[in-house]
Amino acid sequence: MKELAKLRATMPLDDATIAELDPATRTVIGRQWEDRATAEVRTAAAFAKVSFELLDVGASPEVLQIAARAVADELEHGELCRLAASAYYGRDTRWPAPGVAALPRHADAPRRLRPTLRLVEMCCISETIAAAWLEACLAEARSPLARTVTKRLLADDIRHARLGWMHLASMRSDPLLERTIADQLVPLLDSVLRPWLRSASEGFAPGVPAHAVPTPATTREVVLATVTDAVLPGFDDVGIDTRAARSWLAGYNAA
Repeated sequence: MKELAKLRATMPLDDATIAELDPATRTVIGRQWEDRATAEVRTAAAFAKVSFELLDVGASPEVLQIAARAVADELEHGELCRLAASAYYGRDTRWPAPGVAALPRHADAPRRLRPTLRLVEMCCISETIAAAWLEACLAEARSPLARTVTKRLLADDIRHARLGWMHLASMRSDPLLERTIADQLVPLLDSVLRPWLRSASEGFAPGVPAHAVPTPATTREVVLATVTDAVLPGFDDVGIDTRAARSWLAGYNAA
């Protein structure tokens, strides 16, 4: 509680740039931050589950430490986004409702590989994309509050992305894992990209970049570029065959 109270004290909640917005725009941006708060808390629950699984299968101490810390990071992100939503709404916003973290089951994979497959999806793919997207948000954000929150989320998401790559690199001598990831890479990518691109198509059409709400076009561009230029090369570096995934991604880029 003390840490959250300290966090709230550092937030520029009296951001004058928010007061300059019309009520409708404030409501739309507030909803965006409220949705992000819910997503961050769900991610905390997912990290909690995966942390337990990694401990059960014997991941490295460094990986376990970062994974455990990620739970607290994501809960803090939820509070940051909740505070941002409250500032835009002009009223206090409730903490996100409880919810189950939906994790892919990978029932056909050997039990010892399932936590790694989940970490690949959560960190190597999702958190890598999230970090790039937050960096794009920060580049255009002018609101002191939006910049403060985005900077904090970005720093942590970079560490969470590295968690996945660190764990994957530690297992690169496992031929079965390499084949399994190569076989599952398209569905893993698809499960992450679909929500991102659906969000872009349904987003606040004009965007409000000054308040860390990029245009749908920016979101789509960042997501696809990150997969092409960072995610797939990362898999190449640890010996994962990405040829099928690259062919599949070409369909997204052509659309």
